[in-house]
Amino acid sequence: FFSLDGKFERWEGGVLIGLFVVYILINTWKEVKIAHIVKNIEFGKIWQDIIIFGVAFGAILMAARWMVTAANGIAEFYSIPPFIVGLILIGFGNALPEITFTVNTVKRGIVDMGIGNSVGSILVNVFMIIGVAAATKELVFKKGPFLFSYIFMLGTILLFFMLLRRKEITWKHGLMLMGVYLVFLLVNIFVIGGEGHG
Repeated sequence: FFSLDGKFERWEGGVLIGLFVVYILINTWKEVKIAHIVKNIEFGKIWQDIIIFGVAFGAILMAARWMVTAANGIAEFYSIPPFIVGLILIGFGNALPEITFTVNTVKRGIVDMGIGNSVGSILVNVFMIIGVAAATKELVFKKGPFLFSYIFMLGTILLFFMLLRRKEITWKHGLMLMGVYLVFLLVNIFVIGGEGHG
């Protein structure tokens, strides 16, 4: 809705951040209420995990900075529209840690955490990342390519939740979802193409 005019104003970024915070608070309250979250945790038992998490998080931030610089260099050198580079290189690079994390959780039988990671990453990208960027500086963009991406994303989310209602996602469903993503890439590259430039 906010993107229909081709820009995210600073106050809209603030609203997105606020919605994300409300979402986190509501879900935390629900988990505490049904006792999935342990209320009293001894710090001595988790300090190593906290340190490892902090180091890994810092490494991700540094890698992201280098990735943006390298991707921008590739876009300029080969005269590729930044939108396409962001869609493929940055998008895939950003998703790679999530793919690795989700695969590992599924292998260990922690399926709920893997699905939570997938859903959470969507919410963080839409609400928190765009929200913080817009709150920092007004974002102005060409509507066509981005609106197509948003519409496609909403359709994919609906498809994903339809699969979740089946309480089982098979390898056939996995191939179908990857096929949908491939169609999305092809449409952006060959149909929309350079419209996302700038």
